[in-house]
Parts: sequence; structure tokens; C-alpha cells
Amino acid sequence: QLRDLLRRDGAIGGSAAGASVLASYLVRGNPVSNRHVIGEGYEDGLGLLPGTAVDPFFSQRNRRGDMAHLKRLHPQLLGLGLDEGTAVLIRGEDLDVYGFNRVSVYDLMDTEQQGEDDCEILLADDRYNLLERSRVGSVNSDDDRETRRAFVAIDESADDEAIEVSSPPLVCE
Repeated sequence: QLRDLLRRDGAIGGSAAGASVLASYLVRGNPVSNRHVIGEGYEDGLGLLPGTAVDPFFSQRNRRGDMAHLKRLHPQLLGLGLDEGTAVLIRGEDLDVYGFNRVSVYDLMDTEQQGEDDCEILLADDRYNLLERSRVGSVNSDDDRETRRAFVAIDESADDEAIEVSSPPLVCE
């Protein structure tokens, strides 16, 4: 039903665990405790944001080491650490940042070099391209949001084939 909603240009939002579950990799999914980033047997998110792992309360709970550990085990994932008071709006392949804290983006594929501080910091009004995995400017640019291509990413469950994901917005905070 959620995928049908996106196909009809609907929007899906989530805060805290609701943001985490939108990703393909569910961080802190263990139903007994969220102390560990990996909950063996509870790692599958909804996959509405393919190839990603979203960890909320990131700076407030000092979770940089956890994300670095997750990236060493799953280097193909794009790790998004969302701080309290900060939201991302994902439409097409663009991620826009809103709020008063930051988003930490972990993208390094070299697991030997991945450390806690190996991330790109995004602040309010920053825009990040999920397909190219790079900062591309400001939310307030003159881009025509309606003409952007859909976000395309590798879905691990699809035998490493690229899949196209609908472009309506996902909101995570």
C-alpha cells in the first residue's frame, strides 16, 4: 500500500524509528533493545529508500562509531545520521535538509579507511544527490522539482540490479 501511495504521488513521513524503517537496512531493529546498530535477524527495512541505512538521534546519542561499524560490514550502504530537530525531504534523487541541526552522510566504500568522522555534514538548506552521492547545492536553488528524474539505486534484494523508485517525497526526521 505504501508503494501504491508513492505511485499516486503521495507522501510518506517518519520520525525516529519511523524514519529508520523507510530505508532498506533497518538500524537498531532488535525488538528487545536499540543499543546495537545491528539487530541480527531484524535488519530489513521497508526499502522505500533503497541502499540506505537511517539512524536517528545521531549526534545526540553519539552514534558515529556505530555508523562507521555498519559501513565496514556493509560498505555499499549510504549511511544517513539524522540529528534531532532536523528533517530530510527526499524527492526524486534529491535529499533536502531542514531544521537546526545536521545530517551526517557516510558514503566511503573503502572499509579499511572508514572511521567515525569520515562523513559529509549537511546543514539546513543543503541539497544532496542520492544517485551521484554528492552535495549539489541549496534547497533554495531555482531547480524545477517536478522535472527531476526518479532516484535510482542498487537494491540488494534484486541481485544487484538497478531499480527505479518512485519520485514522490519521503520525509524523515
